This record gives sequence, C-alpha cells and structure tokens, in this order.
Amino acid sequence: MAVKERKSRIKKKQEILESARQLIQEKSYEDITMEDIAATVSLSRPALYLYYKNKAEIYLALLTRGLQELNEGYDRALEAMQGAKAVDTLQASAVAFFQFYSTNHAYFDLLVTKRAELVRESGVDIVQDFEEAGKGAVGPIAKAYSAGIESGDFRRRDPEKMAFVLRAVAIGMAVGFREGNLKFPDDVALLTDLVLNGIIQS
Repeated sequence: MAVKERKSRIKKKQEILESARQLIQEKSYEDITMEDIAATVSLSRPALYLYYKNKAEIYLALLTRGLQELNEGYDRALEAMQGAKAVDTLQASAVAFFQFYSTNHAYFDLLVTKRAELVRESGVDIVQDFEEAGKGAVGPIAKAYSAGIESGDFRRRDPEKMAFVLRAVAIGMAVGFREGNLKFPDDVALLTDLVLNGIIQS
C-alpha cells in the first residue's frame, strides 16, 4: 500500500470513529446501524466494510482510542504529582478518570455493558489493540499502589488486583456523578475517606 493511500485510509478511519463517537451521544448502541455511520462519512455501506467488518469493531476501536486518551490523562496527572504521597497520587489518577468520563461516558459505558460482545465480534488485531490499551489504563494505578507499599503507606496487596478494584470503584462513582447522585469534584473526597483509608497501612 502506497504511503499516500495509507495516510488516506488512516484519516478515513479516524473520521469513522469520530462519527461513531457523535452518533452514540444521540442514539443507543443498539439503534445505531452501519448505514448511519456510513452516511455521516460520505461512504456507501459496502465501502464502510472495507474499513471495519461490523459495528462492534468500530466501537471497540473507539474504546481503544478512548483508553489511549485516558492513559495520556493519567500520564499528565502523575507527572504533575512526582514526589507526592501515594494517596495523593491515586486521588489525582481518580480525578483524571472522572474528568475523562464526564465528557466521554456516552460511549465509554460500552466498556462496562458491552465489552464481551464487542470483543467477541471483532477481529484479532482490533482486540489486541484494545487489550493493550486496557493494560495501560490500570498500569499507572498499579504503579502508584506499589509505590505506596514501598513507602509503607499502603497495606501489602497485589498492586494489579488493587488497580482493578480501585478502577471499578471509580467507574461506579463516575456513574453517580453523571446521574447526579454525586457532585463532582466535591464528592471525590469520598474516594479518599471510604476507599483510600481502607488501604492505608495503620
């Protein structure tokens, strides 16, 4: 594939993903069709299949991009927290997640509700990219937890497992922010009081 053709293909795929991002803010995943997506990027339905084999692949690729953006947010937050206490570092990671989720929840909710389906219906390469991005999303949290163990601040627990536990709690709180049951950023303190205090070494 020529360089120009490859660049054109990458650009079109980016347009498709952006279209999918916009559509899911307006309609549920179940109601979105390949025809809907094709129409917004000036492609016929058969032409759209040259880029993605189905809707699941499009949205799994979109979730991958979202996870990559979240990872970049973690990197910025943690870089600003170098030398800080482990508790403060974890809280900064949580805030980065909440800020990302507040503007991307319309499709990011698919990670919770449709993950297995999207993975099952997508090609190997797209699934591998998604899984790699997912590892990056828990890596910084696990690293921060490990630092807390080394400093004697956190109880000795498996850092990777704790990263998944903390992420699960953060997702639950993010839903609370979106539904209005919790207030952002005021109630982020609850994460410290109820969760972090449970892992601090006494």
